[in-house]
Amino acid sequence: MSPARKATKAAAKRAPQPATAVALDVRKTYKLYIGGAFPRSESGRSYPVLTTDRRFVANAVLASRKDVRDAVKTARDAQGSWANRSAYNCGQILYRVAEIMQGRRQQFVEELAIGGSRDGKVTHYRFGRALEKKFGVTVFGPQGY
Repeated sequence: MSPARKATKAAAKRAPQPATAVALDVRKTYKLYIGGAFPRSESGRSYPVLTTDRRFVANAVLASRKDVRDAVKTARDAQGSWANRSAYNCGQILYRVAEIMQGRRQQFVEELAIGGSRDGKVTHYRFGRALEKKFGVTVFGPQGY
């Protein structure tokens, strides 16, 4: 072994070892999503989301009336561009949403379980049925559904 390599190994032995990592408890906050952005609520308030046995899950933003008005106005404004799209393009967009939801299935099922659904098989089944009902015609077409 070369002297340089021996010196490197010796220095590595003398170097302080990193402390054991401490898990940081980052509390989740569900935010408003309006017009492709996450605006701050006018109220500036939030409330805790709890499980059925009163354990903390996350914080949720408490929307004000103005927040709701902004969301409705944005949705109305978006309706025009959605109506001008071809049925094929709308189908592509909805199909992509279904793909994303299917890809994140486990996360959705886990969050539903936190909310009080006890049986994992039932939760998986219900999520699958919800996807089928919401996107079945988009994925399979009116004849295949």
